[in-house]
Amino acid sequence: MGDHNPRGSPVFAGAGHQPGGRRHKGHNGSGDQDMSPILELEGLHVRIPWRQGLLHPVQDVAFSVEPGQTLCLVGESGCGKSLTALAIMGLLPRMAQRTVGRLKLEGEDLSQAPESRMADIRGNRMSMVFQEPMTCLNP
Repeated sequence: MGDHNPRGSPVFAGAGHQPGGRRHKGHNGSGDQDMSPILELEGLHVRIPWRQGLLHPVQDVAFSVEPGQTLCLVGESGCGKSLTALAIMGLLPRMAQRTVGRLKLEGEDLSQAPESRMADIRGNRMSMVFQEPMTCLNP
């Protein structure tokens, strides 16, 4: 079949090209090389009380997001993607319990941050796109 698509241009033409206004991964524009993670998460657990005991839908999740990176949580329905994001944002349902070993945003420890601090951060320094991006991003 070769490396061409039906339109006649090579399949990989433009691969790695960033649209106007976007910088290449890893370039922060400031000239310094401080590449500390923007978001660090270790040991995230979510527990939900249930009739027969505790449910453990999220167990020991860990990742970090470096400057210039994009993180996507992908998995089957019900595997804990939304609960993971909601736990990071401090938006879990009241009945859910979050424990976390480390949660840092730009070096600030948020693992024990009160709701008032999380409310200041949400929408300003940290946000999430919910599962229906077509309705969330529709002007």
